[in-house]
Amino acid sequence: MKKRTIKTQLIFGFAALSILIIGSISLITFFLMNTHFQTYILEKQREMLKQTEHSVMLAHNEETKSWDTKRLEQINESIASKGQWFILLDVTGNVIFTPSEAAQKESQKEQDKLKKMNPRETEEATKIFKLRDSTDAEIATLDIHYIGPLNYTKHDLAFIRDMKTNLIVVSISAFLFLIFIVTWMSKRLSEPLEKLNEKTKELAEGHQLETMLPESSTIEINELVLSINELSKRLGKQNELRNRLTSDIAHELRTPLTTIKAHIEAMYDGIWPITKERLKSCYEEVDRLTRLIGNIEKITELESHIENLNLRPFHLKNMLCAIRDNFEAQYEAKKISLEVISPEISLVADEDKMRQVITNLLANALKFTPPSGKVIVQVTENDLEVIIKVMDTGVGIAKEEQEHIFNRLYRTDLSRATISGGQGIGLAIARAIIRAHKGNIRVESELGKGSIFIITLPKI
Repeated sequence: MKKRTIKTQLIFGFAALSILIIGSISLITFFLMNTHFQTYILEKQREMLKQTEHSVMLAHNEETKSWDTKRLEQINESIASKGQWFILLDVTGNVIFTPSEAAQKESQKEQDKLKKMNPRETEEATKIFKLRDSTDAEIATLDIHYIGPLNYTKHDLAFIRDMKTNLIVVSISAFLFLIFIVTWMSKRLSEPLEKLNEKTKELAEGHQLETMLPESSTIEINELVLSINELSKRLGKQNELRNRLTSDIAHELRTPLTTIKAHIEAMYDGIWPITKERLKSCYEEVDRLTRLIGNIEKITELESHIENLNLRPFHLKNMLCAIRDNFEAQYEAKKISLEVISPEISLVADEDKMRQVITNLLANALKFTPPSGKVIVQVTENDLEVIIKVMDTGVGIAKEEQEHIFNRLYRTDLSRATISGGQGIGLAIARAIIRAHKGNIRVESELGKGSIFIITLPKI
């Protein structure tokens, strides 16, 4: 399939449409004008014939019942320039008046001129009038010979010619004007699209836009511009997150590997004796690496095998209370109160995975809530959703960090401090599980005032 630019398609499309519309209007206009003008010519022809009839009647004297031959000759001479001449017969068929040979030649000469000017629509014609006196008695027959049915004069033909010429000029001018307008419009439309195309190619090659695309006055193009600008921003953030993820993974792997390497080198060189305690330390670091890799694999598996959920109804409040009881000793040791507020709700979901989500959230709340703080798990519902909120009075999360905390290995401590002892993987697992249930998880937080993790799950 041959491909063309939008500018070319618009120009050719509008050009074809313009030709169709302007051509149709021009043809219809010419047809109507020609029809009306022909009607006008025919009416004028009839009026001239009637005028000749009237003039001939004035040459008749009813008292003497005679005809003024001299006047008839004058009438015939006056109409000869119009290509007309007449014969007047009495009721018995005898000739009252017939033009002289010279007069007939003059009329014939004019008729030939008229035929040449409009040969297709002119021919010799005869109009017969029955002349009657005031008593309605027939007194004569008038045969008028003329050129018809359309007897165009020089001025008439000039008018028709000028009308055609002007119509063609107007049509061509309108067509060229439309082409100019279409070219201008297509240029205005195609230029931002060409820029968008260049920028999307940059994005496809993995380059973030150095400058945002300017907004357009065209609504559809402006929406596309805003979408591409937003896409560029998100790609930039994703690149930052990917770089940070790489750095985090390197950090998480470097620490245990460095420890293991140092221990093994020391024991290999004989600096340290091989003891059970040192082997245990190496084993713990290897176990830490194994858990890290296992958690990453777990997220990947959750994201790629969401159809393997074991969906069944269970009592949500009972599950939450059981998890609360498991954390009771740890919360009491830190003097943090833990409360579950939930109605009796039967939720259709994978109970084991939902237990893991709540466990991860409560573990995080325990880490980041200072002593004498409070953690509340609250459940509400509406006609469409079940809403679970985990609220704490902890240190809170900075606004710029909130949209990233569900990413793998993302931790808000940019120095990668190990105070919390976590791997930055729990919230990523929680999000993967909730998304697998067609739900959503988000956070509302303010530094120094605590956090609220909100889970919404559709009712099945």
